[in-house]
Amino acid sequence: MSAVLRIQLSYVSSTTVEVRVEDSARGEPRQVVEMPLQGAAIQTLLNVLEASDTGNQTLTDSEAATLQRVGILDEARVPAADVLRRRVGRLLFNALFPTSDQADHDVRAAFVATLAQAGQQREPVTLQLRFDRDAVDLASLPWELLAYDEEPLVASGRVQLTRYVTFAQATAPYPVTDRLEVLTITARPRDALTLDPAAETDAIRAAFDDLAQRGVVRIHSLSPPTPDALAAAVNARTYHVIHFDGHGVFGRRCPLCGAFNSEDTPVCANTRCGARLDDAFLEGFLLFESNKGDGFSQMVSPRELATVLSERQVRLFIASACQSGAVKGATVFNSIGPRLLLAGIPAVVAMQYSVPVDSTVVFSKEFYAALARSESVAAATSAGRRILVSRGTWHIPALYLRSRDGEG
Repeated sequence: MSAVLRIQLSYVSSTTVEVRVEDSARGEPRQVVEMPLQGAAIQTLLNVLEASDTGNQTLTDSEAATLQRVGILDEARVPAADVLRRRVGRLLFNALFPTSDQADHDVRAAFVATLAQAGQQREPVTLQLRFDRDAVDLASLPWELLAYDEEPLVASGRVQLTRYVTFAQATAPYPVTDRLEVLTITARPRDALTLDPAAETDAIRAAFDDLAQRGVVRIHSLSPPTPDALAAAVNARTYHVIHFDGHGVFGRRCPLCGAFNSEDTPVCANTRCGARLDDAFLEGFLLFESNKGDGFSQMVSPRELATVLSERQVRLFIASACQSGAVKGATVFNSIGPRLLLAGIPAVVAMQYSVPVDSTVVFSKEFYAALARSESVAAATSAGRRILVSRGTWHIPALYLRSRDGEG
């Protein structure tokens, strides 16, 4: 088992954060650090990261000045994607692990010592970042880009990064099962962009083929891929792994007409409605096919999905959909990943930003192949991330875990 370093991040003020190491071989050092980015500046950074591969990102003078101040830009234009990722990773590492001349405040020393010890044993470090429910800005940052001595730690495999949300409810252990039941949901609404109809499901079946033939794994497909069908399916039997393959969006649903609105829209974009959206939650949605049977999309919120899956003994949920792991809104629980943790699902893999389709397919293939080899969820996620290095998208999958060992 890899070495685990647990780090709790808690706000002290709107701009300062206490970084506290828990249960390390070097004690429990803590530091209060200044976060280099807050609020709108974080969103600017995330927008630049998403658009960097296309090279068409334009910035206002104010946005460019903000990113220049923290060293992301040297001039008012976005650098090449790999340079941008490296600069962001270095910025985040220095924010999380600042240097200190006091041993009881030297969080960096605890990390470096753990990394060195793991390296001697040829094992990765499992770095578990722990967030409070109100730490939305902190949880929204792309910590998966952390870079030390110019080395991207997650991409290199030296670090397995997992995310943990602190809340009072304990996650009860589930009984051991003789056969793993996997449910795939392939949603292809007619009013959404076209995706490959079966690539991810085929990858899952291929990874588990040998185990399926021996009766150790059984794979089911949800048909039709609607919210009602999902509720009926989990009522009828226990599924240990649920994989959603489709679209995700982040915004507001109009409380009157139900239309989707982007996060910065003050009134409903539906011209026949025009309702104000002051009380509409800013949250993530997965696009299922509609219960009406017309093939159009139906948005399912984190709260709705959590209600359906709560107390159903689901061990792992994978949301292979854009924005499914994004963190925005009033609390982290407005997002799919953290909300499912709150519902009692101990492990959730979700995509933090928009993600190319080919990346999700190859990630799924490597992820499930690792699970089939009996590797932990953290190790399987690390395997999936490594296959994305050549595509520059390794930082997009986020792993949320409630297990204290950080492995899953």
